[in-house]
Amino acid sequence: FATLSRTRVVNQTGPQPILPSEILSYCQLLRITDEFEHRDLLFHITDLDILWLKDQFAKMEKSRTEAKKEAEKNAKKPRGRRRGRV
Repeated sequence: FATLSRTRVVNQTGPQPILPSEILSYCQLLRITDEFEHRDLLFHITDLDILWLKDQFAKMEKSRTEAKKEAEKNAKKPRGRRRGRV
């Protein structure tokens, strides 16, 4: 999974799912020719990927929420004039 995860596309919306073509290429690289092994690998990698993506998007949402709260907190601070030394 870690090897295939490095092949994923990441864009402005975040990480994207591992493409089935990448899983097939991985099978070819390791010379996995059994059709049932292909299906099993596709099934398990896809399941792991769904869990990983949910976790990543949850972390991204938490980060956005914290940044928004911080921005609101900073916006509420009074911005008075500083008095300089004479």
